[in-house]
Amino acid sequence: MPKIFSGWRSANWRPPKLWEKDSLQQTLLELSLASLIPDETRVQLLGMFGEEFNRLDDFEQLIVTTAAIEGWVNHERACQLTTQHSREVTQPCRALSTEAF
Repeated sequence: MPKIFSGWRSANWRPPKLWEKDSLQQTLLELSLASLIPDETRVQLLGMFGEEFNRLDDFEQLIVTTAAIEGWVNHERACQLTTQHSREVTQPCRALSTEAF
């Protein structure tokens, strides 16, 4: 399971969903191939920031993409984008807020 979640995260796909159906005694895993970073947004960000965007790690790219799409992003919103603990979200948010993004 960790490899599946890690693979989906590194591909910037929507996180897998896991739930149980008690009535059928089943556990279901939904694996969506929908990207969290639309192609047109990636092209736009590459045009704006060039290779600097590609140098960001996957989570940082997701934060910048969210800001581009939604017009803003804060620590709380960044926490909603990941399963990481909020302390682990603080560093990327600080680093991005001090850069030219």
